[in-house]
Amino acid sequence: MKTKLRITLLCTILISLLSFSCTKKKDNPIIEEYTVNFETNGGNKIESITVKDGEKVTKPTNPTKAEFNFIEWQLEGVTYDFNTPVKKDITLTAIWTAIPIYTVTFDTDEGSKIDVIKLREGLKITKPEDPVKDGFNFIEWQLEGIKYDFNTPVKKDITLRAIWKAIPEYTITFNTNGGSKIDAIKVREGLKITKPEDPKKDGYRIIDWQVDGKSYNFDTPITKDITISIIWETNGSLENWDIEDIEGGVRITKYKGTDKNLIIPARIDNKKVVEIGTTILPDRTYDRKNTSLENLDMSLAVYLKVIKHSAFIFCGALKKVTFSQSLVTIEYSAFGWCSQLGPSIIFPDSLEIIEGGAFRWCNISNVVFGKNLREIKDNKAWAAFGDNPIEIVDLSNTKLETIGKGIFFCCGRLRVIKFPSTLKIIGNVVTLNSSIEEIYIGRKDSPLTILDGTQAFVGTSSEYKGKIYYPKGTNYPNEKNWKDFTSAQWIEI
Repeated sequence: MKTKLRITLLCTILISLLSFSCTKKKDNPIIEEYTVNFETNGGNKIESITVKDGEKVTKPTNPTKAEFNFIEWQLEGVTYDFNTPVKKDITLTAIWTAIPIYTVTFDTDEGSKIDVIKLREGLKITKPEDPVKDGFNFIEWQLEGIKYDFNTPVKKDITLRAIWKAIPEYTITFNTNGGSKIDAIKVREGLKITKPEDPKKDGYRIIDWQVDGKSYNFDTPITKDITISIIWETNGSLENWDIEDIEGGVRITKYKGTDKNLIIPARIDNKKVVEIGTTILPDRTYDRKNTSLENLDMSLAVYLKVIKHSAFIFCGALKKVTFSQSLVTIEYSAFGWCSQLGPSIIFPDSLEIIEGGAFRWCNISNVVFGKNLREIKDNKAWAAFGDNPIEIVDLSNTKLETIGKGIFFCCGRLRVIKFPSTLKIIGNVVTLNSSIEEIYIGRKDSPLTILDGTQAFVGTSSEYKGKIYYPKGTNYPNEKNWKDFTSAQWIEI
């Protein structure tokens, strides 16, 4: 009985052990692993990946290969779907396509040659050195009429066309002022001119080459038409001139010649001429019917600063005056009653002061004032430009600060006067007995002072009824001395 019981217990234990063993094996089965290889066909290497049976392989970063574009991964010639569970070892193969090569041609339109280049799709062109073309400035490269952006990837064959602009050509004229001729030349913009050989002129020597009264620098690039003038220095003889020594040089006190065309020299007896004195011409020239002097040229008097009062008064035959570019002051009545002087007169930029009666009773209809003019005085003899047929007076580009009384007295044709922003004081009856109808005020920062109120601009009537143009933002219609112009037409500009 005991033996039978033992056998039964042993069998029970054995069955339990077998059952436990089977259950354990079923809960922990052995899972297979597979290898995924990547054949890049000449691209950069991609390491193999191990995945478990039934899992998906993660798509790697696309490989790269010089001169090729990556297309896809294939398995046995078919596009691989990375959502497919892996059931075995596999090798994925990279598929490539060659990157297209395009031609870039440069059409320089008869400029210097630029070689054709070839580059692969998607690359950018390096901008070549600008071509050159005689007589032209290079502007830009264009593709199909539009400026080309060199940051644009190339996707096809293209031809870039050079766009040019003709370089302006300017004329350089040489005024030798009586010396041997120098022919005019043509020069392209931006180039410099070579100083020509010095011209010849008997009895003279060159002291300067000038443009617009200033020494010319031959290293200056040309940007416009210019005239280069030769400035000569002359040495007058005591045979024709009387002089007296003053500070800085000499003053001419008398001209003893009879030339109709008088040239004032730079020097007399090797001394600088800095002044022309009072009434320097022979007494017979004071008779306006018998005077001989017709043309007065001071352009060579390069040291001249002052023309004294009454220097050429009553020179009735005088028709033209050319001033020195160094002149600073013209004193009262210097050219008064030169009844044929005109119709135009051009003052140099160096001129600062014109005194009373300096050009009264001339025949001037057009005046060009220099930019450094500071004062037109009324001393000794007022009406500096009185009794002239001037129609328009433009002082807007000067540095004028003061205008004395009656400066344009009896200028019957005077219609327009333009004042600069620098003008501070206007004297009495500036335009008395004129036809003034337009006044332009330039001063902005403080009101322009009129010494005589509404009488400053009376014309042929006792009240100014014309137009007054005044700067925007100022209050001239209500300012002292201006608010009485009740009949004027105020216009803000």
